[in-house]
Amino acid sequence: MPKLLCFAWYSLDVLFTSSTICHLCMISIDRYLAFNFPLRYGHVTSQRTTVVKISIVWIVSFCIAGPLFILSMLDSRQSLHLYKGKTRSI
Repeated sequence: MPKLLCFAWYSLDVLFTSSTICHLCMISIDRYLAFNFPLRYGHVTSQRTTVVKISIVWIVSFCIAGPLFILSMLDSRQSLHLYKGKTRSI
């Protein structure tokens, strides 16, 4: 597998895993607020706040996965023929 594809695979894995965890955390926070403030919660929620919450989750996920992808691309110690211990036959 080419080096760029391996980096993309691992980075997307981290991105989607972290976004899943962040989405679950945001759902938990949302349910907590709805349970503790039932009268106020209905007036506060709107489509705009939902979009803001989803945007926050994806921004946090990109902040977690972005440095991994960028720093691994800048790592010049890895050869194109040798990556993750695998040898590529020529």
